[in-house]
Amino acid sequence: VDPVLCQALRVHKEKRPEEDSLIWSLFLVFAAVALPSLAYREASDYNADLEAHENNAHCMAAAINRITGALCFNNGDSAEERLRE
Repeated sequence: VDPVLCQALRVHKEKRPEEDSLIWSLFLVFAAVALPSLAYREASDYNADLEAHENNAHCMAAAINRITGALCFNNGDSAEERLRE
């Protein structure tokens, strides 16, 4: 878990933990719904010269994993349980 990311997200945390959990769960749903449309864009084709995707789609998995870990840590949730939901 990235402590700097946890601190940055903690600043925006509300005082109502049940609402925070719902909002962050919806964020994960948003990410899951957005990924397929991102994958079908022309800029998502792998560019061998760059050794990456032109729109940095290769960074999405790492970013989502880090954000999920930080959010679950801040909320006291288990990341595995939250991702199963």
